Amino acid sequence: DIHVVHRAEPVGVLRGHSRPVRHLAWVGELLVSLCAGRRLNAWRVEGEEADVDTPTLTVQLSPELEPSALLHPATYLNKVLIGCRSGALELWNLRRARRVHRFAGWGTAVTALAQSTAVDVVAIG
Repeated sequence: DIHVVHRAEPVGVLRGHSRPVRHLAWVGELLVSLCAGRRLNAWRVEGEEADVDTPTLTVQLSPELEPSALLHPATYLNKVLIGCRSGALELWNLRRARRVHRFAGWGTAVTALAQSTAVDVVAIG
């Protein structure tokens, strides 16, 4: 479960994962969560309000994908980058709920993703 708090006051609890949540990222007004069960959920959270009943978006990722990092690239609208234990990276469009691109990677696990100050550049660890 994800507990939403606004100015020290509980707003609600976001439920929708059957396994522990491993990664969180903000994409505009959406809080994106990724759990150990490879489920990607997006919740609309605005100020003191949260749609706690159902996620705005739910995507079940493929079984061969083992997510290990999550990042919203700053200049990419409605997109998240998912790093995998296999070293691969996937760019997902949240509005269309589909994968935009898969990068093969370098054959070693992605353990961290960080936004660069340069446009269209992220650090991959």
